[in-house]
Amino acid sequence: MDVRERMADRFSPTIYDLGGLGGWPEYSEQDEFVAEIERQVHIYQQLGFHRHENIGMSADKLKDVIMGAIPEFQQIPHWRFDIPLTVFGQIPVDEQAALVGGIYNDIPTQDQSLIFDWQQDPQDYKTPKAVYLTWILDGGLCLGRTVENIREILLTRSYERRGSTLHDGMGLLIVHPEIFVPSRSSHNIDLPGTEIGTDKVPSVRLDAYRSDLSIDVRPIATADPEFGSATCVRKMVIIS
Repeated sequence: MDVRERMADRFSPTIYDLGGLGGWPEYSEQDEFVAEIERQVHIYQQLGFHRHENIGMSADKLKDVIMGAIPEFQQIPHWRFDIPLTVFGQIPVDEQAALVGGIYNDIPTQDQSLIFDWQQDPQDYKTPKAVYLTWILDGGLCLGRTVENIREILLTRSYERRGSTLHDGMGLLIVHPEIFVPSRSSHNIDLPGTEIGTDKVPSVRLDAYRSDLSIDVRPIATADPEFGSATCVRKMVIIS
């Protein structure tokens, strides 16, 4: 089942009728939280991430190491950040897209060599070359705001949050593709934790013409009511 089929299979109007903050489960029960991480791991297992040369372990071993990190992950304060997320930082994004299927990389060839973690991050964040667990906000609370504006806020709130990166965005796309299904509260996502040159960032969006998900490029100074910048809690659990 590729990402397009899972978009349809996982779409739940109930999630989005609440809209924005509070629209995602709060995982107040231990069993619900564990079940969500296990669901994400199962998706990665189905896609064969454990067989990638940068992972090289059995599906069961992958599950064990990720699930074993849950107690530490649950100790991280996450405030309004309402989505727990499993991310594979050691697998290049284009290779993840190939494993998933149904995702187009529309970043122009001339820009591919200009992709880096945001170099002005006040704590010099670098994407771990490992599996990690993080908390993310999907950008729905800041629709219509420029990436420039969001980065200004991040510079003053650096102790608690960071801009979501291209790897974070790919993780969100893989485990929650329903975010992009057209509905009252669906939206596209800018990723301010990654830079493409000096004035652009990657974004994840639904391509209206192809009906496929696309990783694209957007100017940091352009506001669009259908785009919002995703952010993450700065503290995370790095697994392997």
